[in-house]
Amino acid sequence: MTQPLTVIHARTLTLDDTRPEVQAVLVGGGRVLAAGSREELGALAPRARVLDHRDLLLTPGLAEAHLHLVTYGFSLSEVPLHGARSVAEVQARVAQLLQGAEQLYGAAEGFAPVGEGVSEGAFFAPTLLLSRQPLAHDAVHDVEAFGPVSTLMAYDGLDEALALAARGRGSLVGTLVTRDPKIVAHVVPVAARLHGRLLVLDREAAVESTGHGSPLPQLKHGGPGRAGGGEELGGVRAVWHYMQRTAVQGSPA
Repeated sequence: MTQPLTVIHARTLTLDDTRPEVQAVLVGGGRVLAAGSREELGALAPRARVLDHRDLLLTPGLAEAHLHLVTYGFSLSEVPLHGARSVAEVQARVAQLLQGAEQLYGAAEGFAPVGEGVSEGAFFAPTLLLSRQPLAHDAVHDVEAFGPVSTLMAYDGLDEALALAARGRGSLVGTLVTRDPKIVAHVVPVAARLHGRLLVLDREAAVESTGHGSPLPQLKHGGPGRAGGGEELGGVRAVWHYMQRTAVQGSPA
């Protein structure tokens, strides 16, 4: 079925230097399809529904509920090494991972980050590894490089994938990518004990997904085991800690 189209008349900032401001946008299927003058979009979609909001300002949005825009913007020029004391330590951990994996992408030599203050920092090249037999190697599960290092793991079937997830011994968040509700029903109850939060990603949710979901205030953000066993507080649960609460015990009578 064809998605209905809507033209929104509003002063619109595009963040496009060649045309920073327009009068209207055309949307359909959850996406912005075109931007331009009211006349241009009227000719482009003459049968579209029109919403007249000329007194409002329409701006692009960033679908990210966890990061702060300014600090996140600055962080794009950095490669943090949280949990590692030096680049050499990250390199040593990658060497451990390579005992059971192969390197698909990375630059051990000649990596030259660009940005303000890079001469005063410690940086490590983004690295992607592949473990073809992850059940046969402990390092891919036990060693966390704490740099921009990821390892792909091959698996045969859902049960083997869940076994691999369990080898990590706890995680903040995991993602299951599927459109099959039977797979969701099989995986979530098993994976739930290993993760603080799970994102089930299908074709509808993928359009607006920012990765492992958005840790909204009303959701738990923390994880079991190696993830620390704690959680960030938000929503009503955070308020409870500032209230006087008393547990009263006694007989059933």
